[in-house]
Amino acid sequence: MSKWSETTNVDNALAVAAHAANTRLKHTIRGFSASYEVATDSGLCQVKLGAVVVFEHFVQPGESLQLPFALTAAVNEAVSIELAASGTPTNLGYVNIWGDDGGTTLIPGR
Repeated sequence: MSKWSETTNVDNALAVAAHAANTRLKHTIRGFSASYEVATDSGLCQVKLGAVVVFEHFVQPGESLQLPFALTAAVNEAVSIELAASGTPTNLGYVNIWGDDGGTTLIPGR
């Protein structure tokens, strides 16, 4: 089983953490977190399998969000989390996504 984690933080811009597609594997998201540095800001958080939004939540001031269940992408499909810009200069948005490629069968001949 191959575990992975992607993290980013950005100042008042769309924060995106993504795990790239693999032609032989399915990625399983085991969890994620999204929050803002300044506890008074809020914004939309989206989890995507490829380009499809599969989970979204409006992160409230002071809230740190974590996914309570796993999501599995198709073979050769990237996974990502996005957090909207805070709207406040110098307020960082933080996103982290983690998971594994275990429990899936490698595609023969690729």
